[in-house]
Amino acid sequence: MLSEAERAQLAQQDAVLLPMPLRAVGNPQFMGAHLRQVVLLLKGDGASPCREAVTYLTAVFERSAP
Repeated sequence: MLSEAERAQLAQQDAVLLPMPLRAVGNPQFMGAHLRQVVLLLKGDGASPCREAVTYLTAVFERSAP
């Protein structure tokens, strides 16, 4: 388990990476940040967490496609 400080640090790092497109090669932190975001969306208490996750993933893939 991560400590609260480690979670906060990871959230700060993710905030920088999430607006960026996925990278085919390179730093696995990009994929980790997006994966953590999808998990948060799926754990959400909104009307449709799955729809929110799919909408997010669609946007990521659209901005990542060449």
